Order: sequence, then structure tokens, then C-alpha cells
Amino acid sequence: IRSRDGLERVTADGAHITVSQLKSLIEEQLQIPLRNQTLSTNRDLLLAKTPTDLLAFTDLSDPNLRLSSLNIGHGSMVYLAYEGERTIRGGPAVTPAGSFGRKMTVDDLIARQMRVTRQEKSHCDSVSVDRDCANAFQHYVNESLA
Repeated sequence: IRSRDGLERVTADGAHITVSQLKSLIEEQLQIPLRNQTLSTNRDLLLAKTPTDLLAFTDLSDPNLRLSSLNIGHGSMVYLAYEGERTIRGGPAVTPAGSFGRKMTVDDLIARQMRVTRQEKSHCDSVSVDRDCANAFQHYVNESLA
């Protein structure tokens, strides 16, 4: 579910549920009252400013409509607009990992160092990499991890 608060996951039994059952799950899991919810598969729902703008999004207005009939399934994006305020549950607290801030002896440092040594016998004779596959992987790394 994508709303003004960001992206949140709603767990359902499957795509055979109806729109009204999805709204009930949203009320249960995200604490947004049924009467305040407007759902759509159109991302422009998030740009609606007034309640009259919300009336234009009718693709998920039928409460008896099955989600599977709209090709909505696992991983599908459904957009949610709602009125009012709510408290969002936070994620786990972030704590610094590793040895940041701790004192280390020389023995600790030597024990934690990774040593790269020459490999005497290779595990394979040769490697063939598809150029397009390598370029796609590099593009993915640059776009999502850089």
C-alpha cells in the first residue's frame, strides 16, 4: 500500500479477497478507519487535494469486487488516500554495529584483518560473461546501491 506516509505492506490470504476485505485488513494492520479510505490502482490518487478529487478514482469503489479480477496479487501496488491523522509504528531501533567507539589492541586488529592469499589451484578454468548481462548488472548496482 502506498500512501502519503510512504510504502507499507498489508498481509492478505491471497488475491481472492474482495475490496471490502482489503479495506478491513488496512483498518486492522494500518489503523486507518474504513470510512476514511479511498483505494485505487492509479498513482494519481496521491495527488488529489480535495474530497471531490477523490471521487474520480472509482476502480476500487465496488466493495464486492475481487482483487484477482483487477490483476492485483502479491507485490501489486495499491494506492491509498485517507483523511485524518494517524500514528505510524516505527521500525526497529538502529544501533551502531561493529567495533565503532571500542578500544582495540594490536592483537584484536590482527585477528580481525582479512588476508588475501594467492590461490594455487583455480576452481574453474575459464569464465565467460555476457556483455549485456554485465552492463545490466553494473547499471543496477550504480542506480540502486550507489
